[in-house]
Amino acid sequence: MSLLNKAKDFIVNGKRDCQVKAITKYQVMNLRNLSKQDQFKNLFDIIFCRNVMIYFDLPAQQQLVSALSECLKPGGYLFTGEGEVLHLYQHQLEVNDHNGCICYKRPKAT
Repeated sequence: MSLLNKAKDFIVNGKRDCQVKAITKYQVMNLRNLSKQDQFKNLFDIIFCRNVMIYFDLPAQQQLVSALSECLKPGGYLFTGEGEVLHLYQHQLEVNDHNGCICYKRPKAT
């Protein structure tokens, strides 16, 4: 069963913001140097990186998207801010729409 199913999926409020129900017991909050993520490859089920990329230039944003993608476990999810859509960047993440909430999923290994 996926972590999202364990969390009983998403609750969406009128502003199209998503809240993840019952997933907080699985959370680990950490501060990270976003430019040095090599030691975290394939480590995270979910990454929330909201309203961060807007502070970087396009090359740094591309580097961040690539690094965060590699930090996800296969099948893991990346959540970004509403204005931080990933169509501008090269990546292999799949776009997922959960009741109007857009997130990105790393494909499972084949």
